[in-house]
Amino acid sequence: MEIKKIIHFYPIAVLLGIFTYFYWSGKSNDDKFYKLKFNSLIVERNNWQLRTTEFYMQNGLRIDSNAIYDFKLKLGDSITKDANSDLFKVYRKDTVDKKYHFLIEYDNDSH
Repeated sequence: MEIKKIIHFYPIAVLLGIFTYFYWSGKSNDDKFYKLKFNSLIVERNNWQLRTTEFYMQNGLRIDSNAIYDFKLKLGDSITKDANSDLFKVYRKDTVDKKYHFLIEYDNDSH
């Protein structure tokens, strides 16, 4: 009888574990993004969640674009950011002269 009671709580424990993992993973990324100074390229894009598009950079960090933070980013964009700031600048490579040009500055106020 005791095993049956424990089995009933298993799905709740699994869901709580999944929620906790994604919460701490996102918080860790946000903290690193805020603290670090970097210049990195967007190398991968993923929208498996359908409501959020994740842009992965060479430095291992990610930028999430969603309904609240709608960043118009593309693969190959260069991202620069100063330390201890949520502001980041996007540079896009021109198709004609193959040089990066300033496009826009965003505030990733997720910290």
